[in-house]
Amino acid sequence: MQANSFQAQKAIIFLLLSAISGAAWSYLVYEHQIMSMEMMADSWMPPQAHQAWSSTDFTKTLTMWAVMMIAMMIPSVIPMVLGFMRVRRLRYFNRHPYFDAMAFVWGYFLIWLVFCTVATVSQWQLHTLALLSPYDGKPEYHLQRGHDNPCRALSIDVL
Repeated sequence: MQANSFQAQKAIIFLLLSAISGAAWSYLVYEHQIMSMEMMADSWMPPQAHQAWSSTDFTKTLTMWAVMMIAMMIPSVIPMVLGFMRVRRLRYFNRHPYFDAMAFVWGYFLIWLVFCTVATVSQWQLHTLALLSPYDGKPEYHLQRGHDNPCRALSIDVL
């Protein structure tokens, strides 16, 4: 009976994490469709090179990074969470497997949210320094090829 209970707990955690990832993917597909159907002027994009970022721009960019992280990283952590639950059950006779599994996932999220924040701040600074194209977020030509660029010695070739 104990093994059946553990299998049910694993199934619930698997389905919950899969649903979270599926919801994030659904949101990304929805945003892609919105951007594809609307005129680019009507959809939200980071501000043009001559405009400063507002708190709304920062928040939306951070949200974009976070949702992409959830969509892509949750499927990769599911086996680790299930293994963690098994170790906790065998070693500590754990009575709260859901709490431990969710604490593990929240810790994982927290580490990736720090990365998302660093990515957002980096994007903001590259934008402030006018090193990003205002339309597609790709580095400008002078960073891609190193022509007349002090970074040429660094051999920056991002594409």
